[in-house]
Amino acid sequence: METHEFKLLILASATVFTFGCSAKNGSTPGTADTVLEGGVVYAVDEQRSFAEAVAIEDGRIVYVGSVAGVESYKGANTEVIGLEGKLVLPAFVESHLHPLTTAYDHLYRATLYGLYTHEEYIAAIDTPVIERNSVPHA
Repeated sequence: METHEFKLLILASATVFTFGCSAKNGSTPGTADTVLEGGVVYAVDEQRSFAEAVAIEDGRIVYVGSVAGVESYKGANTEVIGLEGKLVLPAFVESHLHPLTTAYDHLYRATLYGLYTHEEYIAAIDTPVIERNSVPHA
């Protein structure tokens, strides 16, 4: 799968998760910007159903259903991506943090990520906390 196809799959997955599948089979067809077809699409609806095609127009899912049903959404400028049996899932973005433990780690623990030698470890550990965690001011 090419990079742009992967990005479009992520966009479609995020759209499914963010907006849900508001379009119903049999809705009035338009011309989709992108069609994903030939895969397994988790619809994230109340029935927890699966489909095999998705049509996306102006960043919104306008159709979820069969490959035959998505044909009417294709136009001359529609980008059609064959999923080759791959699964399309909603995107999950975990965006919480733990402020107390994060602050504690920032103030009192040395970051050793990206260090590889004994000398680098010792230098990171020996640096005073205030220097190690200071942010340059403009």
